[in-house]
Amino acid sequence: MKIAVCYFGNTGGKIGSFGAGGFIDPTYVLQKNDEIFKSEGLEVDYFVHSWSLEFEDKIKKLIEPKSFVFENYNKKIIKPFESFGLLHFNSYVQNCLSANTKNRMESLLVASQYRWYSNSTSINLMSDFSKNNNQNYDWVVQTRLDLIFLKKLDLEKMDKQNFYVPVRKNDKENSLEDVFFISNYQNAVIFSEIFNERTNYSFLPPYALKKFLIEKKIKFLELKELNVDYDLIRNIKIDIITKIKIKFVKAIDKLIHLLNFLKKKIIL
Repeated sequence: MKIAVCYFGNTGGKIGSFGAGGFIDPTYVLQKNDEIFKSEGLEVDYFVHSWSLEFEDKIKKLIEPKSFVFENYNKKIIKPFESFGLLHFNSYVQNCLSANTKNRMESLLVASQYRWYSNSTSINLMSDFSKNNNQNYDWVVQTRLDLIFLKKLDLEKMDKQNFYVPVRKNDKENSLEDVFFISNYQNAVIFSEIFNERTNYSFLPPYALKKFLIEKKIKFLELKELNVDYDLIRNIKIDIITKIKIKFVKAIDKLIHLLNFLKKKIIL
């Protein structure tokens, strides 16, 4: 069985999102995932779009991608809140949102667009290679560069008409988990349109994902659970001291948010 694996994004922060604590060396993830794929008897072609220029040579040596792009973040691709239907956003910032909420929203606005750009580019690399080399793929796996599969994918048991997403625990009615996808070639190519159409949806990827699939009439199905079938490498590699530090930082952040909220209430 021939599959394409489209890696996207950066190699992941050591202690959190947006490269917190520095970026992780991708060697372990790439080697373990390759072992998982090949243990299932799969023939794999890799494709990569990444912002992790510092690991370009290592990634190319480890998985020998058929096509790849490594580049710096480009602010020119970022569209403002207004493009997503949030007109007069600054008025809400001044009157309704705390400074922390504003900063968080701005970070997510930027990160989500870079995420979809990288995701879509990796698929386009795969699609161009497929057309130029008359290469067909039974399945296409789209996955983050910091995600590690813990078990075989069991592709033989899957239905090619489904677009598989991981199991999500929060707000399942409106969103889907977005860290990796498994689908047939045609649906993967359709999915690459999500970056160009991003302003039609929420700038939060899990919510954009579900609405996009529904509008494109792509049948989706949840499969694979976090901590059982897959995980993010930072959850596996970090030590107990780092875990305590992460919890402490999150607790302080929540406290600051609460104090800002109470301060606004007192002023009102």
